Amino acid sequence: MLDRPPTDDAGRQFYKNDDHVIRRIAEVKAQGFQWGSLNAMAMFQAGYRSIDALIDKLAGMHERIRKEFGG
Repeated sequence: MLDRPPTDDAGRQFYKNDDHVIRRIAEVKAQGFQWGSLNAMAMFQAGYRSIDALIDKLAGMHERIRKEFGG
């Protein structure tokens, strides 16, 4: 998982800013990790409260991750 499960308001904001996620991916990639996972429950806690909202968020993150890191 790219970030620990959120336990406070700051943690719940992690998935609201795609740049935070991309920076974290770059950090773990630099540490030698070859894969990671996005936390859909944390996205729900960040405000993506419907299936459609979660699907849109995940699709957008997938597109951005592929653009930034290939694959």
